[in-house]
Amino acid sequence: MYMPHDIEELIYQHYSVQVIQSHVRRWFVSHTRRLEWKRLLALLCSAIGSNEYTLLQSSRLVRREWRTEPTSWIATLSAENTAMVDICEEVKEGLWR
Repeated sequence: MYMPHDIEELIYQHYSVQVIQSHVRRWFVSHTRRLEWKRLLALLCSAIGSNEYTLLQSSRLVRREWRTEPTSWIATLSAENTAMVDICEEVKEGLWR
């Protein structure tokens, strides 16, 4: 059975949007698939509140560091919790865009 061309194109566009959305979602949270993420998340939760976590998660550069350098974040959080206050302030000021 053949469908009109405009219907086929609409179906293809919807499919393409779904594929793009799934890839973006997967990329946005890819740092959570790392083995170190559970430890990093536990340290973040003990060091900062949910508002600060939301602020950090909204920064693409912070997420990139979580993805590429989770051990440095773990070391920083293990050594001192005050560094997170400074990082949150930097994100608020736009230094971590």
